[in-house]
Amino acid sequence: MMTPMEEGAYIRLLAYAWADPDVSIPDDDTALAQLSRLGEAWFDGAGTKVRVCFVPHAKKAGRLVNVRLVQEERKQRDWRTKSRKGGIQSGISRALRAKGGSVVVEPKANSSSSSSSSSSSEKKEKKDTCANGARGFDLFGMPTRNRNM
Repeated sequence: MMTPMEEGAYIRLLAYAWADPDVSIPDDDTALAQLSRLGEAWFDGAGTKVRVCFVPHAKKAGRLVNVRLVQEERKQRDWRTKSRKGGIQSGISRALRAKGGSVVVEPKANSSSSSSSSSSSEKKEKKDTCANGARGFDLFGMPTRNRNM
């Protein structure tokens, strides 16, 4: 089992590998000590536990890979390819279907404002008063503040 420090170094190396085009990290203890931020602790045994999580790259000498990370990268690459092909097919079928019809949608024009202004002012008056004529805080049974003070 890894210590939290070793776990952090492992996750950091995974992040570096993920950012690399080959999903790999250098097979060099000095570089790994620096990338993992373990520094001297890499050489004091912490690097041994982290290093076993990586195997030599199949095609590139001097590089290490994490098998699970390579599988995830391949899955994502396949998904992007599949999604791209599906998007292209969808675009083609939509373009063929849209021929002859208008694709541009125009918003409806606004009605005249003169008739709506009188009705909105009537609504406003009704909203400000209660059936008993109370206004403001009187609606809640609270006395209104005397403005002459």
